[in-house]
Amino acid sequence: MAEVSRLTIAVGNSSVRGAAFQGDRLWQTWCTPRAQGLAAVATWQGPWDEVWLASVVPTVTAAQFPWPQIRTVTLVDIPLQNLYPTLGLDRALVLWGAWQHQPLLAIDGGTALTVTAVDATGRLAGGAILPGVAAQRQSLQSLGLAVPATLTDLARWGDNTPAATGSGVVWGLVGAIAGFVQDWQQRFPHSHGILTGGSGVLLQPYLLASGIDFLRWEPDAVFHGLRRLWAGN
Repeated sequence: MAEVSRLTIAVGNSSVRGAAFQGDRLWQTWCTPRAQGLAAVATWQGPWDEVWLASVVPTVTAAQFPWPQIRTVTLVDIPLQNLYPTLGLDRALVLWGAWQHQPLLAIDGGTALTVTAVDATGRLAGGAILPGVAAQRQSLQSLGLAVPATLTDLARWGDNTPAATGSGVVWGLVGAIAGFVQDWQQRFPHSHGILTGGSGVLLQPYLLASGIDFLRWEPDAVFHGLRRLWAGN
């Protein structure tokens, strides 16, 4: 029997991401800014046996895509416990994709930086939402403060305004993440953690420099959550 080809689409607040699966094997990913519209998604050529859509934006629905066989995933499809109605679908999918019947902490560096946790029974343990890298940059710029064009290799102690604002963004987020990681590990010493999201790759070196190696990098965590849904496990 031929393997099913699937296109998975994850619509976030600032980007539209796609992943192609052949059977359960992820073989290609795409990403486009949502501000550029959804037209680029139509160029993700198949043919696809199935298309799965997970959107955190209520106005982005299956009707806006060119495939008739789209399955729209909602929060009620995620087989975790204690999910509150306004929990972001992307946060739930990340948890479901990485949870292995052990306590799990997930840090997602998107437009907002989210901290979400689940216990060994699959029950949501809570979390937090912070302004992400882009939101903090925009906030500082709106105050008339200069922010560096790139946020890599920044010292903790800035010696000029751009260096200081850049430090505040990255090292401030690292400090916040470190606090959540420390508290989580005290609560659940035998647990796991993952880091995902667009700014996760930026923050990871700073986290490692701070001695935080608890978080495994999982760039495609949301797609693994979708894969687990159709696999039924």
